[in-house]
Amino acid sequence: MTVPASALPAGCALRVDDPKPTVVTPNGTRILLTTDTFPVAPTNPWSGSDRQLAASIRRSIDALPSPPDGPPFDAAAARAWELKWADNVAEAYWATYRAPDQSLIDVTAVRFNDEALVRPAPLTLPRGMLTRVILGPTVVLVSSSVDSDCFKAVSRHVQSLR
Repeated sequence: MTVPASALPAGCALRVDDPKPTVVTPNGTRILLTTDTFPVAPTNPWSGSDRQLAASIRRSIDALPSPPDGPPFDAAAARAWELKWADNVAEAYWATYRAPDQSLIDVTAVRFNDEALVRPAPLTLPRGMLTRVILGPTVVLVSSSVDSDCFKAVSRHVQSLR
């Protein structure tokens, strides 16, 4: 799924992971600071079956609902609800490209263990530029907040995998 560098326009490349800011608590524990809505992937690109990452990626692709109304979940119930979206995901993928204008292009994908679980379209579409491609049991979403040659090149590559 990763776009070959030769297929990308000048200045467009896989994002180099920025150093992650951390704080050290008085007892020596190092805590990673992040404002991302996704958990932090260990590599870029990343593929695997980590349930937390797979659940987050599936929720972004299928625009799955928020937790039900009612009393708030306790920590264990909230984690169980989040992780249920990783059920039936055989493998997930995530890569981020940086365009020359510093905008980011995300490629996320999930491969289901049953092709019948593939939705032809999400319930709601996020805002921005989107390309959604279905490859058998795999759903791929290319997204960016802006239209750019980098977004177009990444989208073309994903569409060529059909």
